[in-house]
Amino acid sequence: NHSLYIYAMMMRGSSNSSQRMRTTTMSSMKTTTRTMTENKRHHPRVANERRKGGRREKSNSFVQRVSILDDADTEENEQLDELVSRRIKKSRSTGRLDLTGLDLTEFPMEIFDVTNDDAPLTDLQISNNRIYHIPDEIGDLQLLERLGLAGNRLTKLPESVEKLKRLQGLWAHGNLLKSLPESICSCQSLRNLSVAGNRIRKLPENLSQLVALEELSVPGNQLLELPNLGKMFNLSDIDLHGNCIEDLSANGNDFQFLKALETFSLQGNRLKSIPRSLGNLKRLRSLNLAENRIQQVPEELRNLPVLTSVWLYSNDLRSLPKELQKSQSLRQLWIENNENLDKSELEAFIQNMKDARMLKTLGIDTEQARKIGGGFENMSAITVAEVPNRSDNAGYFKLVKWDGNRSALDDSKRAPVLIVSFGSAPGVPNWGGLLKKLRKRVGESEGKSYDVLYVCDVERSWYAGNKMTGNVEDEVSKRSKRLEDICSKYSKVLYLGDSMGATASLAFAEHATRVLAFCPQVDLFAASIRPSRSANWMRQYKTLLLQGALKSEADITIHTGSWTHDVDQASIVVYASEKQAEDAATKRKKRIKTKMHPVNNHRLALVLSDGDELVNIVKEAFETEYVNAIASGSD
Repeated sequence: NHSLYIYAMMMRGSSNSSQRMRTTTMSSMKTTTRTMTENKRHHPRVANERRKGGRREKSNSFVQRVSILDDADTEENEQLDELVSRRIKKSRSTGRLDLTGLDLTEFPMEIFDVTNDDAPLTDLQISNNRIYHIPDEIGDLQLLERLGLAGNRLTKLPESVEKLKRLQGLWAHGNLLKSLPESICSCQSLRNLSVAGNRIRKLPENLSQLVALEELSVPGNQLLELPNLGKMFNLSDIDLHGNCIEDLSANGNDFQFLKALETFSLQGNRLKSIPRSLGNLKRLRSLNLAENRIQQVPEELRNLPVLTSVWLYSNDLRSLPKELQKSQSLRQLWIENNENLDKSELEAFIQNMKDARMLKTLGIDTEQARKIGGGFENMSAITVAEVPNRSDNAGYFKLVKWDGNRSALDDSKRAPVLIVSFGSAPGVPNWGGLLKKLRKRVGESEGKSYDVLYVCDVERSWYAGNKMTGNVEDEVSKRSKRLEDICSKYSKVLYLGDSMGATASLAFAEHATRVLAFCPQVDLFAASIRPSRSANWMRQYKTLLLQGALKSEADITIHTGSWTHDVDQASIVVYASEKQAEDAATKRKKRIKTKMHPVNNHRLALVLSDGDELVNIVKEAFETEYVNAIASGSD
């Protein structure tokens, strides 16, 4: 119901862009958000039906819908129709077509109406719409190199994709795909394949025929196993986190032939063992095996000459690879939340790792530290963190105190402010680099300090989990309860979140006193990045998120760039807040505002972090909460 608003923002063009790029409060957005709710008709579907112009007979219900449109709606439909047609016409000379975020429900068949005089289409982006079906004619675009289908409602891809011999990149994440067609293995030029956040249980059997493939991204699906990857010599990045894989060796997989592999993420699967052949991956730099059921790690990892980072936390380890101390490159190793590691095993491992020349960080948890007593105090690389309530299966939570190892084992020592960092879709802790930068800016001369709680969702489920019970409230309750338990120990709590993490910061805002949310997804059904869930589930989630934000007493600031999609998503929260404030029963003016930055990019936080702007935003928010904490006696 916000599609007209999206269109209006697009049609204003660059002449108004500088005027839009300013700080926007609730009152300044009132006219915009009211307009959004008044325009409820999904005109792009109407326009799309009309564009097909006789390709199929219109249904009676469709004719009835058209008949009740008023003149204003009809005019806006025609304007969108003209916009799409104009872009298609332009693509005839440029070879590039961008129909992203137009709320289309059907694929525009005019794309295929080409002549010999037209430039061949090489780049087609039709992501962030509501398209349910890709026609077989897609295979006629035989010179296509890049195809963006992300954020639609696709349940399958046509077999005709096999004709796309020049296709180099396919982005179909955030759909409802249950499988990929076997014919995709004929796309011999394919370098990037991204199908994250779908419902895929099995990859094509002949995937190894994609010999040019460099990046395979399938996180947040339901994979049970991998096909034989054979000799995919160019494959450099494999991301499989948040699946259900139990055995990497299934189907005869021998990873020693993946000569170019640099990053391998298997976090959040069901692995019990790791094949020794991983020790032959001479270019491997990053290996993420966290949140599995692994009992033992092969000593062969010591043979990897450029391996710098290994994640082993939250497994079932009984022993640790002592030979890792011989690694000439390892800089970061995390082993927290492995409850079956006994005292002797931990002591022997830590003693050996003292000889690891390049090691900068060895992460252990408070329970492990208590097991070994003071055996870690003379090793500067060790960092001790608390892993709260480890048995409730609520996901990744790690509390790092300001004083680090000095206060890690003392539950009574806490900083005045807790900063909660919500991870985004990649499923690993982020904001760590910025918070280290903030620590240097804050300094300790005035006694200012903060503890940090890192929270992640490895399942790419928008912090709801993938149990698919149909009851959103039950699905998010575990994380909410754990957040409440931790945040209640602090008088002031500052939330930080980007994209999916920003969504979580709003949904769980009742446990915070201040929230900085960067480009959140609010209405997941209309979002450019979203989980593979039903429309009904997404509506429930939106309701739950708004309830969480509106009942919170926190000061909430939603930061967006100038991209209309992100502005639209933020406006939903602002409008809901205004409606609540207009209610006579509401005694307090809602403290929810937005700030728009001159950045036309969803990765706003990343762009702002390149300079000092992001750290200054967080610093100001922290210092406000610090002053409030001291004033309330929380020292």
